[in-house]
Amino acid sequence: MRYALAVGLALLLALGTSTPASAGDHDLAKMFERDSPWKGHGIGSVVHRRTTQDMKIPQMPGGGRKTVTEEKETLVQITETEYVLKVENKDDTGWRTSERRVPKVFRADQKRAKVVDAGEETVTIAGKDYTCQKKTLADMSPIIEGSSAAPKGRGGQAMPLGAGAVWAHDTLGVLKMQMTMSAMGQQMTNTMVVTNLSVARKVGDRTFDCREWTMTMSMGGTRVALEHPSVPGTTLLSTMTMSMQGFSMETREELLAYDKKPLGEAGGAEK
Repeated sequence: MRYALAVGLALLLALGTSTPASAGDHDLAKMFERDSPWKGHGIGSVVHRRTTQDMKIPQMPGGGRKTVTEEKETLVQITETEYVLKVENKDDTGWRTSERRVPKVFRADQKRAKVVDAGEETVTIAGKDYTCQKKTLADMSPIIEGSSAAPKGRGGQAMPLGAGAVWAHDTLGVLKMQMTMSAMGQQMTNTMVVTNLSVARKVGDRTFDCREWTMTMSMGGTRVALEHPSVPGTTLLSTMTMSMQGFSMETREELLAYDKKPLGEAGGAEK
């Protein structure tokens, strides 16, 4: 029973651990009201990712399971308030198509977060210290909900979040975040910090200047991701490893293709 719980918790985290889409914001207040990363994209814009997951589970026949899935998002309509996406998902059973609607602007209740100024603290990146303003939040949900950082469990339901903190630099924006979450009766803490301010990552014929985020999980796992705010979903490459109670998992997510169509092309003007 305890082993099954550990596997379940690991899978829940793996389904939704990502760095914040608003990581480039210089002001915490902007994290409570932010534009969708699809802003500026025309109809026909495409984001295509592949995820490879390798689980080692001694109790499972064959000792584990390896899966390869893909997700392709295509912007098909722009309304007054939303971006409408055609979503194609591929697994070992084939392709499935669905629709996803993304608000043009995400707004959250700042009062619910109960932000408190906790003074200055230093964040060290590649041996260099950066003085940041630390803010503590009684509830991290308002700034995480609706972003790629929002952890989700089975069925896409949001996992409940608790208190946390954000460290923001005057010019470089948010450099560190910490949040707690509860799942299956267990409480966990994730700490995300920028570990490199500039890493080049090539996708197709384009090279992106990314930030490298490293997340450590109290339950025993690490995720390293290259992020760029102009790409919907923000993640260009991520690798995650987890190991607990004889169970281990390695997950790799990579951006295979990114095609940003100009506004006005194929009727894709913003409204």
